[in-house]
Amino acid sequence: MNTTPWCALIATMAGVACGAGAQRAETPYWKITYKGAGQLVVQQNVMPRIEPMVDAASNFTHWLFQSVPTNLPAYGVSDAGHALIWVLNGDAKGRLKITPNRAQHAGAVQYFSIICSNSDMKSISVRLSAGSMFGTGVPLAGPTWSPFGGGVTEFGMIVCDGDAGTISFNCDLWGTLVYANSIRTLRLKNAYLSCVLTGMPTRREPVLVAGSVTNQNVLMFTGGAIDTIVARRIIATPITVGAPLLNGYMDEMPGVYTLHPPGGAIGSLTAKELRGMGIYGDGRWMTTEQFIPNPNTMILSTSVERQHVKRIVTENTSVYIHD
Repeated sequence: MNTTPWCALIATMAGVACGAGAQRAETPYWKITYKGAGQLVVQQNVMPRIEPMVDAASNFTHWLFQSVPTNLPAYGVSDAGHALIWVLNGDAKGRLKITPNRAQHAGAVQYFSIICSNSDMKSISVRLSAGSMFGTGVPLAGPTWSPFGGGVTEFGMIVCDGDAGTISFNCDLWGTLVYANSIRTLRLKNAYLSCVLTGMPTRREPVLVAGSVTNQNVLMFTGGAIDTIVARRIIATPITVGAPLLNGYMDEMPGVYTLHPPGGAIGSLTAKELRGMGIYGDGRWMTTEQFIPNPNTMILSTSVERQHVKRIVTENTSVYIHD
């Protein structure tokens, strides 16, 4: 895993020494527990900036992770600026759990993001209050653009530059990015306008989209795997396994992903419903990599070995499955 070594810098900022064992931190809205060999650091009133770094030949070298100060309010609460939860130099036994801080606030209205840098993770768990819905005072939500272009994100994300065992939510995802090299198990209720990406970046390059559109400066991926996905409804949420997200037309995607095939498989996909909202232009359904939230549902992998999907609402071709 090649990432910028932030441990010394952030430990100095946060006043926390690198060490093993159970570590706990909290904000006025959240309680965070980490058990593992790495270091837990929590920063408030900052947003993450993530950029894939490449060399002169456009080959991927490492992830650049930074925290950018901000005082932007969340849901109109002026003292609830974005929080950034770091796990640094963790091992594959690491467990991270986030729950509301009921002792200080009845409602958890603070956005947060998670970056696991130079870390594998056994589990990442977000446990919210019963009945919580994104968009009504819950984190991990809001509009943004692709974080892999080096922009500061204005929404919650979970980014792990290593392998993740179980990533689980007892709630919905709305406008959320989940990324790791590979994920053994992903569990959630519903996913809306979100994105699940796995795989290792390899390089940036232009990509021809089957005769009509050329995508410039595309971040290519390889490898990756998702053993199990369990959800209720997956709506307007791309799921990619070692595959780039591209701009183009849906009817050209089979040809595109034959030229640029995904790198890994999905073992099992269980969902009550897959549904896309889609983008329509020039008389054709289109894809986009520009925004998360993303209005398409695309599942890009070498295979989906076991599918247990009761209903697929295609809305013409706004749901695309490549396996």
